[in-house]
Amino acid sequence: MKKFAIVITLLLTTLFVAACNSDNENEQTTADGENGEANQEQTTTPETTPEPEEYQVEEDEVVAIVNGEEILGAQFNEVSTQIVQSMAQNGQDTSDTETVKQYTVDSVVGQTLIMQEAEKQDITVSDEDIENSLEVIRSQYENEEAFTEALESNKYTLESLKEDIEDDLYVQNYLDQVLPNSEVTDEDAQTYYDEVASQNDELPAFEEVKETIKQMLSEQKQNEETNKLIEELRGNSDIEVLI
Repeated sequence: MKKFAIVITLLLTTLFVAACNSDNENEQTTADGENGEANQEQTTTPETTPEPEEYQVEEDEVVAIVNGEEILGAQFNEVSTQIVQSMAQNGQDTSDTETVKQYTVDSVVGQTLIMQEAEKQDITVSDEDIENSLEVIRSQYENEEAFTEALESNKYTLESLKEDIEDDLYVQNYLDQVLPNSEVTDEDAQTYYDEVASQNDELPAFEEVKETIKQMLSEQKQNEETNKLIEELRGNSDIEVLI
């Protein structure tokens, strides 16, 4: 089973990139996110984005060993690219290559720890769930030709995409089993909305953004619990970072 799938990569990328944002910056970005133009005004663009080779390593280089399992440069490079893209999208400075490398190491080590734990559990993924997820991805494109072009530009085949989807669902099923319920109530969403609205009187009506807020708060809860899980696993693991 592949070790670095889409969902867990994005989840952990979010965790480590978010670490360099203050709570106030996150709140402002979220509030403005409901107002497209305002969000564009608040988000800054990093002055310098390094070339890929500046923050990547040789593909066959061993960057870390986690409980005897080697993490190779090819895996590191894939995640570092996602880290840089996520930082740039959040208006963060990506010119500090050492910071990017540290975020990437933390992310790939966390991924490996979670996958190692997930593989110890009796978890299954159905073909139906894989096909349903594939259709969700396919539906985001205008037609089959656009979908195929996207696969090729990202160096995917349909089969390799389905393999990654299976891995994503596998990890997500594991997290669903071990993490506390991240459900958010309407009251939780209302409280958050009221706090933001007290600083911004141009927000849409609560009912228009309620589901978006609930999803965001639920993801925040899961991210926090995932981070706690990773820290617990780190404390009980043998980890050697080599870069």
